[in-house]
Amino acid sequence: MTHVATRQGARVELDRKFRAFAASCNAESQEDLMRTLVAALADARADLDVLADRLGAEPEMLREMFEGDRDVNLNELRLLASAMNIVVHYRVTPAPVEWYRREQDLLAARASRRVGREHFLRSHTDIISSLLRSKDDNGVHV
Repeated sequence: MTHVATRQGARVELDRKFRAFAASCNAESQEDLMRTLVAALADARADLDVLADRLGAEPEMLREMFEGDRDVNLNELRLLASAMNIVVHYRVTPAPVEWYRREQDLLAARASRRVGREHFLRSHTDIISSLLRSKDDNGVHV
């Protein structure tokens, strides 16, 4: 196998991994979006019938959308968000950039946990040391 063929194979494999990663992130984002919409609907104490009336849609269609049984296109999402008085932000990020961002977040979280453990150990070690050095009024270690 030539050097060029090896590099092309590596690129194809990396592209496959990023496509799978993007698909997973997009599914996760869609689920998060629908959970947020359901929560916003509950917070507003809005009734599906009233919302359907605002949209000129059938309540059953909205029920299916909120339960995840019906996909929502971008136009429907825009109309739904407007009818609910909410703002939906769209963010498009290349998969390699998102992969790197998540890796950095994971590394930062690990470092934070490590620092937290070190602080915990240091403070408890200080407490134990001070207790071991403690003496009563007669100078006897207690």
